[in-house]
Amino acid sequence: MSPWKRIIELTSGGENGVPFPLMCSLVLGRYSWCPALVLWRTSSGSAGMAKSKFEYVKEFEVQDTCLRNCWVVVRVDGKNFHRFSEQHNFTKPNDIRALQLMNRCAKNVMKELDNICIAYGSSDEYSFVFHKNSNWHKRRASKFMTHVVSQFASSYVFYWKEFFSSQPILYPPGFDGRVVIYPSEENLKDYLSWRQADCHINNMYNTVFWALVQKGGLTPAKAQERLRVSTSIASPS
Repeated sequence: MSPWKRIIELTSGGENGVPFPLMCSLVLGRYSWCPALVLWRTSSGSAGMAKSKFEYVKEFEVQDTCLRNCWVVVRVDGKNFHRFSEQHNFTKPNDIRALQLMNRCAKNVMKELDNICIAYGSSDEYSFVFHKNSNWHKRRASKFMTHVVSQFASSYVFYWKEFFSSQPILYPPGFDGRVVIYPSEENLKDYLSWRQADCHINNMYNTVFWALVQKGGLTPAKAQERLRVSTSIASPS
């Protein structure tokens, strides 16, 4: 038996509004038991958390409300996608299947989370912009980030076969996320311009790098050294 197996015992009924307890116990080892969760049910069928001396722990929750009247941006980034792309045989420098899969995931996120007004992505990242007037989940940064990242990650696995029909997914990919707020439209525009400039620079580098490797016969190390010297020569003193 798993040491963390949850056993839920639900009691039904309740007369004249007198609550019956709903107990959830946690099995620790083979014989050790401890109560994990106590709920109550009224005659109307509604349930809630029981009052207890332990409720003070809620005071330790981080108050992470995003400032009002600010654009909220959640950026999702692939974790160790250099290794992931190699092990899943992505075409270099750009795999159209991988890019279309990312777009499909973003589309699903925007469909499920209708407070998003625009999204922009490149490579293994995607940025989602929530409208500055959004009060979704009381503007809690943790809710913004966890909902977007979890929806994106699950979509990546769910839609994988649509784009990689001949390549099985070898292990679950990971994504991280961050939340940034921008007080003005100008700040938001500059953020999106920054991500576009970063995409442009990285794409140019990768295109030349893989041309040197695939067509020029250089090793990755030699190609990197060639580009480093070229960049150094081209840079102003």
